[in-house]
Amino acid sequence: MLVIDFWGRRILLAVSGIIMGLSMILFGWYINVRDEDPEFYEESYGWIPPACMVIYFSAFNLGLGPISWSILGDTLPIEIKTFSASSVAFLSWLISLIATLTFGELAQSLGISKTMWLFGGFCCLGAILCGAFVRETRGMSLADIQNKFKIDPVQVDNNFES
Repeated sequence: MLVIDFWGRRILLAVSGIIMGLSMILFGWYINVRDEDPEFYEESYGWIPPACMVIYFSAFNLGLGPISWSILGDTLPIEIKTFSASSVAFLSWLISLIATLTFGELAQSLGISKTMWLFGGFCCLGAILCGAFVRETRGMSLADIQNKFKIDPVQVDNNFES
């Protein structure tokens, strides 16, 4: 929590996405170059795949993993929190399912290196979107965050009942 309070959610999400994307792009480069000369690259650069994996998961656990879920509790107005959180959870798991089901086909049609570049590009695109659209809440109380939205509780209740 100290890291989030010091750096802020937007910066950590953006940096996390960029590092994840770069590690996937580096892994794709390794696979591409390794296919040209397998013996040389296994001996000299065999450390790259585990390093990319460690960097990817470290970056995910620093930003996108925990912060994306904490944003739901921190930034959404109380009146729409339940509906929004369940919608976001559904969308998140749906995207994870689609990525899992399509990875094998993408790897066969594009090759593993280009598939890693594609997923790395999506990570970098997500980082750019986080940097552009995530509201920074560093140093704000929950009441301050709720006041930013200025949602009338009566109007929200009427919309969800119909």
